[in-house]
Amino acid sequence: MPLSLVQLAEKAQDQYYQDYAPRDKFFDIGDFKFHAAAYYSSALDAMYQAARRENKAQDGFSNMEISAAWLIKDTLPVVKSENGDIYAKPHYDVFSFNFDAFANGLNGVRATGKNCNGTKFELIKISNNDPRFLSLMPQTGLVFYYMGPENRIIFTRDVKEVEVWYIPRVMDNDDTCVLSDNIASDVITKVLTLMFGAKSGNLIQESNDGNKNLAAQTQGNPLLNKNIQPQ
Repeated sequence: MPLSLVQLAEKAQDQYYQDYAPRDKFFDIGDFKFHAAAYYSSALDAMYQAARRENKAQDGFSNMEISAAWLIKDTLPVVKSENGDIYAKPHYDVFSFNFDAFANGLNGVRATGKNCNGTKFELIKISNNDPRFLSLMPQTGLVFYYMGPENRIIFTRDVKEVEVWYIPRVMDNDDTCVLSDNIASDVITKVLTLMFGAKSGNLIQESNDGNKNLAAQTQGNPLLNKNIQPQ
């Protein structure tokens, strides 16, 4: 089941401190959320790019099959903007892979209703580079859609309601955003590696009560003094 970002960050924080966090802690929950969101996003994109290269090498096509564990589902109304755009806006931002005009983070869209002749709308996804060519197409009953700016799924014809499957974008300032739990343990491991690495060798200059730490005094061995000879 999906895991919220704050849940994952709390698990990482618990493993880091192994107890209640001290009053003078340097890393707070916001640090864990930021690094968890950053690594999760980079891990998803790295897996996507690797699968894309592999598919291209094997059969000449870079098509990507998205794991169902990454997806969430929304049922959304389709509205019309003042400038005439017909669109639906998912509750979360759709995850955007690098160099992906086809918006593979948007896995599928299905119309819940029927058109005027009683048949189901047939929705076909296009890349965000293709709308400029739609005027060259002959009249058709198909409905095309693509991922536009401002997290909007834009349709070429009026559709009342749609079901949308997509990968949600993870943002550290949104505690409600969800992550796929199949790589959650790897995210926690990477975050802890980063945190412990940053902590390694760092000397705390003040004690928990705010007082400066005293330098430990040493005592010289009198036998090492050249003027004192052992008996």
